[in-house]
Amino acid sequence: MEMQFNKRLSIGVEVEDRLSEMPGNIIDHILDLMPIKDAAKTSILARKWRYIWCMHPNIVLDKLTCRKFSTNPLLVLDNTINQILLQHIGNIIKFVLDFSQVDLLPLTNIDMWIRYVITKGVRDLTLDFSNNNPYKLPTYIYYYQNMTDLTLNNCLFKPQDFIFSYPNLKTLYLKQITFMATPKSIVLKAPLLANLTIMYCWGTESLNIVSPKLSYLFVVESHYLDLSSFMKCSNLAVVSLSLCKVVENPRQYERSTLLKFIFGLPMLEKLYLDTFYLKFLGEDPFPRSLPVVQKCLRHMMLSLALSNLAQVSFALHFIPCFHNSKTLQIWVFDTGNHADDVLNYLEKLKNLDRPIPNLEQVVIRSFNGSKPELLFIKLLFAATPSLIRMSIERDRIFTSTEDRKITGELMRYPRASSKAELFYLPPRRL
Repeated sequence: MEMQFNKRLSIGVEVEDRLSEMPGNIIDHILDLMPIKDAAKTSILARKWRYIWCMHPNIVLDKLTCRKFSTNPLLVLDNTINQILLQHIGNIIKFVLDFSQVDLLPLTNIDMWIRYVITKGVRDLTLDFSNNNPYKLPTYIYYYQNMTDLTLNNCLFKPQDFIFSYPNLKTLYLKQITFMATPKSIVLKAPLLANLTIMYCWGTESLNIVSPKLSYLFVVESHYLDLSSFMKCSNLAVVSLSLCKVVENPRQYERSTLLKFIFGLPMLEKLYLDTFYLKFLGEDPFPRSLPVVQKCLRHMMLSLALSNLAQVSFALHFIPCFHNSKTLQIWVFDTGNHADDVLNYLEKLKNLDRPIPNLEQVVIRSFNGSKPELLFIKLLFAATPSLIRMSIERDRIFTSTEDRKITGELMRYPRASSKAELFYLPPRRL
């Protein structure tokens, strides 16, 4: 009996040693995957685990955690976050505060929490106040130099100085940010910034971001964003531009600035333009003799309304400008209202102005089988001597009669490439 007890005891000690002797990176990964409340409960696993959660460098108060705490009076949420921060030992590398599902008004300690994590050396900071009144950022956040990743949602942005810098910032995500009106433009200097996302912000005309190493730019706006401040970002490799609605009365200099921006990026590899940007660029007058770019842009993605002549005409002039393109994806939007001018234009256009010599793969998404779509595909077949694969992804299930008619017409189209294969695919959602 005594031997059996000692055997059980030794097994228990062995299990405890395994927990205690886990590599630090594995422990950190485990704690990263746990809500902060559950991470605190790991203190009962073993004696050496008692303070591990307190020393974990990442504090993530996501929306689920905050909502759970806020089901009690909001004072409980306030006090809980105070206790979590006060019990923490050592540096805080990452801090996430997501109040998107919590009423912000009664909470008074947010400025204090941000100041506290700054004193703890935070590098990755996320503040999300969506579905709330905008949160005015405290002054000291503009002068903190150690930030590498900054995510802000629904905040008021008004630094005291017109010029400020984040010398270590590498990723900046701005959503629903209001840049307060100032007598001069706000200049943000971020020499190491590589990734920038701007979504649904207001007052961006007063913002000038100086970021010579920027490589990724993602913009979703309801108005035209002046991109002239990014003209010197020669390292830009990925650019995605979405407008979300029609720009009324576009100005010629705005279109020419945008074209200079796109054609002036020597390292550009991927480009996405939504349907409203194509309409914005395609409004008359647009330059019919667009430049030819030999070396950059390997992947192009466009959203195209085939009922709009300005978009169709511009797209067919724009796509062949990039001789090094390898893949082309087009999301087609067919409203069912096939304007006569679009059909007449496509039927009269026998070939594109220029071939697309290196294009190997084309993907047409949301295909409805309309006449403009078929004529558009016909032009692409005839202009791509290196084409290997043409994939057409249907938007809906067609009848067998419709399928036979469409595929029969597609198979009859002449192809500039003898290697080109046609793939007629079902809807993605099925």
